[in-house]
Amino acid sequence: MGRSGYDDVMAESQPSAQPIHVPWGDRAKGAFTMPGGYDGYFDSLRWTAESTRDAPPSLSELAERMVERFDVTNKSARSRVSFLKKVGFLNGEATLYLADSVQQWLLNGDPTPLAVRLHHRVRFIGEMLTLLKQPADTNRLHHWANEKYRMGWQSRIQIDTRRGWLQSAGLIEPDRSQGLRLTDAGERYLSLIVVEPPLG
Repeated sequence: MGRSGYDDVMAESQPSAQPIHVPWGDRAKGAFTMPGGYDGYFDSLRWTAESTRDAPPSLSELAERMVERFDVTNKSARSRVSFLKKVGFLNGEATLYLADSVQQWLLNGDPTPLAVRLHHRVRFIGEMLTLLKQPADTNRLHHWANEKYRMGWQSRIQIDTRRGWLQSAGLIEPDRSQGLRLTDAGERYLSLIVVEPPLG
């Protein structure tokens, strides 16, 4: 992709900046959950980030901490840590440290730059948000992901994972029809990214 590091993300996510387009092929197909349910991903991320900041660990040490804190398997914890590295929330090899974006988020509580980073690293983040300009349930989103973006998903797992990231960031919320809809914050977020048009 050529661009990495928080300086780029901050430039990308400022209202005065021109949003950049990250090619679809440069973005990962899969996302990974965090513990805590749809509203809790960023709560779990905050604990993980604070643990990393306060005592910088290796990947295996951070996975062990997550096993103890969240009662997940070691394999699941390692997969989560690897995903956080892949999207640029954690950096480092022998010892992990926080990306500047995450350090800033710990100070100001605004997850928007992190959500921008997710969109730039993972397919069907902003695209899913765009589709929710009209409320829809996860079954319809799953259908659209396959029909419009050729994701090839057999189940809704990846839709539900994206829902957790977007809902816990305050960008979407359940609506009265038991579907999902954009929040005002979600509307503003869409001005910070370039969304891939449907492929099909």
